[in-house]
Amino acid sequence: MAKHNRKKNRLKTEQRGQNEPEYLDSNDNTKNNDADGAITEQDESEQLAEQLLKSMSINDDVESTKHNETHHLQEKSSEITENDGRKRSRNRRREKIKQREENYKKLLETTEEPTEFIQKQHHEDEILMEHMKTQGLTEYQIRADGHCLFNAIGDQLDQIYGLHVSASKLRSQAAEFIANNPETFAPYLIPDLEEKNINSKQYLEKLRSGELWGGQPEIVALSNIYEVPIMVYTGSEKTLSVNVESEKQPLQISYYLYKYGLGAHYNSLRCAIPNTPPNLEASV
Repeated sequence: MAKHNRKKNRLKTEQRGQNEPEYLDSNDNTKNNDADGAITEQDESEQLAEQLLKSMSINDDVESTKHNETHHLQEKSSEITENDGRKRSRNRRREKIKQREENYKKLLETTEEPTEFIQKQHHEDEILMEHMKTQGLTEYQIRADGHCLFNAIGDQLDQIYGLHVSASKLRSQAAEFIANNPETFAPYLIPDLEEKNINSKQYLEKLRSGELWGGQPEIVALSNIYEVPIMVYTGSEKTLSVNVESEKQPLQISYYLYKYGLGAHYNSLRCAIPNTPPNLEASV
């Protein structure tokens, strides 16, 4: 009986021994599956990382494209602004040339013969030369660019009072003074407004921008602003005098109607023998 039991136990042991490899194989398979899973997860992580990098690269490309497009639009906008400025400048020059041509045509219409026009030029020169000789003045030529009145007055302020004022600033100052004193300047402006078919607001805008030449209204305005007399010598026996009650040294300019062909022109008249200029309390 004992022998039979030992044999039975030995069979059980052998059976366990035979079964163990199957258990171990199963355990190895589990380990292999875990390893495969780990590798798969690693691959997936790497794929996600690659996708993320690609996404970041795409985003960078998109941002770069947006930046380039924005920069391009800004450059185009700047070019358009510059082109608009050039166009406005060209239009102003054309208007000035057109105005000179119209004035020249009017002069020719009032003159029967070209020789008569030339005679008027000579007569104008002779009278102005006599004025300069009598007053001890010498003529300083101002460029005929549509700003001659303001440049002539600016030269006088500089020579006599040491004030440096640009033509554009004198235009702005004159326009502001005229706008603030409409009743005083209405008699001067009405003929110009009717001739040019514009209103007072348009007149002042053109005066500021440089499209409009200066004349008697601007001379009166600047004389009052700087509180100095202004003497305008012309080709006739008459001399335009503004604010003559002032005891300060006057600004003296010459006015030509015929000499320069394309319309009115102003030059600065400097003292032949310079004197020490008095002080002028004026805001420049």
